[in-house]
Amino acid sequence: MSALQVETSRRSRADHHPRWSSGYIEVDPKFCEACGECVEVCRREVLRVVGFLVHKHVRVRHPEKCRGCGKCAAACSNGAIVLRERAYEEGRSASLIDTANV
Repeated sequence: MSALQVETSRRSRADHHPRWSSGYIEVDPKFCEACGECVEVCRREVLRVVGFLVHKHVRVRHPEKCRGCGKCAAACSNGAIVLRERAYEEGRSASLIDTANV
């Protein structure tokens, strides 16, 4: 499955309204279930789970560390994290082609 198929099979871009982003990813907390899968696969500690009284979700902690590899987006089964067009334009999302290894 290609990177584009991974993203579009979850949520359409029109449904996605990000609250946090780095240069390469966007996070929409309304789709996030705070499972932490994205936090675990990110080796650069870009993301973290935050908890509020009524809702827990992931947010971008260190946007400057994000390199657009796309592993967090591939790990997110709810489509709360999507890659921005910049990641595709710069060819950063090549690691998403083989999603079995993320």
